[in-house]
Amino acid sequence: MQPPRKEVPPQEFDSRVLEGFQVTPLWHQGFMRDDGRTTYTEKVKTARWEYSTRPVYGWGNVGSNQKSTAGWLAAFPVFEPHWQVCMAGGLSTGT
Repeated sequence: MQPPRKEVPPQEFDSRVLEGFQVTPLWHQGFMRDDGRTTYTEKVKTARWEYSTRPVYGWGNVGSNQKSTAGWLAAFPVFEPHWQVCMAGGLSTGT
């Protein structure tokens, strides 16, 4: 089975993805395993997580549309979107 090329429902992620993660503005899910190369520290063998986040504060006024942290300069390709502040505070829950 091929790994997914886009976001998949959480249950499908668990059955199709051997190792990796997926992220949306409100959802984060993943699974990673230790490959055994590190011998100088204690570590866990595997880590699995899935949690959702409810935004509370973003960049801009509370209750208004979000603003770009770089303003109109964000239109230039030198500012990659993932370097922008998308959420300043939120409430998360999950495992």
